[in-house]
Amino acid sequence: MRLQDELYTITAKAETDSGVAYTLRLRHDSIIYKAHFPGQPITPGVCIAQAAVELAGDAMGCRLCLVGMKNVKFLAVISPDTTENVIYELAKMVTDGDEIRFQCTVRDNDTVFSKMSLICRKQH
Repeated sequence: MRLQDELYTITAKAETDSGVAYTLRLRHDSIIYKAHFPGQPITPGVCIAQAAVELAGDAMGCRLCLVGMKNVKFLAVISPDTTENVIYELAKMVTDGDEIRFQCTVRDNDTVFSKMSLICRKQH
């Protein structure tokens, strides 16, 4: 299941010195938040990582599949009740054949929610 338009919508995309940054608006009405957790919704860690994979695919112009994660840190909870928009900063994107490695920081203006290094493969 693709999370774009189900869990989030992209509201901005900007090139940065080290890569690209996406601003996402979280969809409070998502089925994911109804299940995780009713009345106190939080964004599951797997969804935070999958959104990074989808955004990296957008940046690279292809669909990607996650094959590895390193140095994953979830530093704060992302709740659509308290955080409407999040920024995904993708950096140090390196391509080696069908493999793409990159770093991702998820934050808003005040809080860093997650940092991770991901390894993906292009889907054919």
